[in-house]
Amino acid sequence: MSTATAFLRHRMRRLALASVLVPLLSACASVAHVAYTPTTTRTARGAVRLGEFDYLPAAENAPSRLKMNEILLDDGVVSKFMPRMRLMLDQPVAQLVRDGIAAELVRAGVKADSKLLMTGAIDAFVPMHGALNGGLLRVHFTVVDTETGRQVYRKTQEAAGAGSYLPAGGYQGNLAPLIHQCADQLLSDPEFEQAIQRG
Repeated sequence: MSTATAFLRHRMRRLALASVLVPLLSACASVAHVAYTPTTTRTARGAVRLGEFDYLPAAENAPSRLKMNEILLDDGVVSKFMPRMRLMLDQPVAQLVRDGIAAELVRAGVKADSKLLMTGAIDAFVPMHGALNGGLLRVHFTVVDTETGRQVYRKTQEAAGAGSYLPAGGYQGNLAPLIHQCADQLLSDPEFEQAIQRG
């Protein structure tokens, strides 16, 4: 290999790394705002009201515990050889996801006045998932009939790959598409639709 070729390869590696590091570092410099607008085109019949959502990475016993409004920027693949970057949001993660899911359900036609109560546990919410994909959101949903105490729905919905590798405006730009995709998966689940028709 010639010296010129080696030099060019070295420069290309540095440019590729910079394309990841620059948005990562800029994202960590301030508190990020995520404006969420529901966009689902799905329709659903039924009723369910939303209760509390938990953000498991912020639980007291969580390894590498995060703050309630803090997320890791990636799942460990991108930052394999460097410290993992964190992003602070201007609201609690659980509130952002819960309110986004609620907005999508209302847009789809789901009524909120119901004896059915849905809660959620978020165990992953990262804007970068893998080296070249969008992000990852994983939520464990539970729906309970508050009159009987019976659990009528329990399933994990995982949204992966929503967003882009270098989103405009910073990596928080991948968060809203993840919530939208997760809500769409919930709305397209026949078991969920059957459960909320009991409401």
